[in-house]
Amino acid sequence: MLGNRRAKVTWKGDLHVTGSNLGQGQHETGESIGKNCSDVPPARLAGNNTLDVFQKHREQELEERQQIYCWATWKEGLPMTIAAGSKDDLPPNMRFHEQKRLHYEWTVITGLMEMDLKYVYTLPRPGNAWKDFDQIFWRQKIALLVKKVHQRWQDDELFGYQFLNGTNPMLLRRSTSLPPG
Repeated sequence: MLGNRRAKVTWKGDLHVTGSNLGQGQHETGESIGKNCSDVPPARLAGNNTLDVFQKHREQELEERQQIYCWATWKEGLPMTIAAGSKDDLPPNMRFHEQKRLHYEWTVITGLMEMDLKYVYTLPRPGNAWKDFDQIFWRQKIALLVKKVHQRWQDDELFGYQFLNGTNPMLLRRSTSLPPG
């Protein structure tokens, strides 16, 4: 957080920091507001700006962003999703990059193929042993987790964890007395 410190900046496309007064973790590039400024005050809430010039810049920036990032409404006052008919309606910096999209699609395809193969592999025979259970989980990370569960499935810690956080979580209550009988 910058606090009361200030940094000299020039506004030309990207934000270029010319001062060395930034705190740890501060970025040197940011979004431009389209005006030349020589001294930028610390970040403030919209209603707390003492200088009218910066208030106008902030209001203009908010109006531009409201036009770019328009939200659909579910009920009055409750935002739903971004109002875009297709991915082309989104601003370029909000879309998946091509490489990320391809990686996502590849992951979906390989996951579906793996599920189909598991189904075909386990279809012909019913299982009733631990090794049949192991065949459901093929991936290395999941296989290690299953191995740990096999080794500790009778431990109180794992039982309690599964009892409280498993697929059918239960509530534990302290007994103050034994029931009669």
